[in-house]
Amino acid sequence: MPELNGILLSRRVAKELPSVKILILTLHEDRAYLRQAIDAGVRGYLLKRSAAENFLGALRAVVTGGLYVDPAIAPQLFDSGPRQATGPRNGNMPDLTDREGDVLKLVALGYTNKEIARRLDIGIKSVETYKARGVEKLGLKTRAELVRYASAEGWLSDI
Repeated sequence: MPELNGILLSRRVAKELPSVKILILTLHEDRAYLRQAIDAGVRGYLLKRSAAENFLGALRAVVTGGLYVDPAIAPQLFDSGPRQATGPRNGNMPDLTDREGDVLKLVALGYTNKEIARRLDIGIKSVETYKARGVEKLGLKTRAELVRYASAEGWLSDI
């Protein structure tokens, strides 16, 4: 964009149209640009080099009100400064069942309960139960906290 960069455009759109959810497709892999984008109101940050395999997950996360950061750059969000308390309440690693872990990974990737149920061949109520148990064990409250936790645990790079 010759007269405007993605950060400035995102800031302008977020200010003028706050209900619009912004997903950036970019070449920039540095932490500074990522932080500026998030501060500007961007809800999704997807690298062009991984867009083919991650676009649908990114879109799902943003559309459902979550935050998506490309798995290749997500660890940079956590590289410096104190971490936010988005982990187990008691400081011990929680004992998630395999099914709870599978469900939470798919939730963090932006899949709906219906999609998760279909993918894991279980009922929607079971998905809701596994999700509720898992986030309770982890002490998480929001989808954004779950995405941050998933990124820090390397769940998003397993895809």
